[in-house]
Amino acid sequence: MPMVIVGALFGGFLVAGYFIAENYKANNEPDKAKKITTYATIGFIAYAVLTFIPGSYVLFLFLMSIGSLIAVLTMYKGKDGKKINALLASGGVTAFGWGRVIAITLIAHVLNNIIGAIG
Repeated sequence: MPMVIVGALFGGFLVAGYFIAENYKANNEPDKAKKITTYATIGFIAYAVLTFIPGSYVLFLFLMSIGSLIAVLTMYKGKDGKKINALLASGGVTAFGWGRVIAITLIAHVLNNIIGAIG
């Protein structure tokens, strides 16, 4: 779970949505994975549009990071966290390792900065 929190905090909506969706897929819940992917995409589009408001980039970057982190923690604290823990305790594989988390997060961070620079 710490990997998902790090990715969500530094990568933003799309990274948080991707990691949460992967956990749902690992738990054989594809409907929830699709729903999370939709929400993450909407959040990212809203972020991209709102960055074009002059002087708002830093505020929206902060809100994006905090919003992503809250989404991940909310998912984990509820019944879904229990399912993830049960999967890991039974010897189930994690959807991703630290290398994948860091690579995806860095790519998303660069893309977020490019969008911010354009706006």
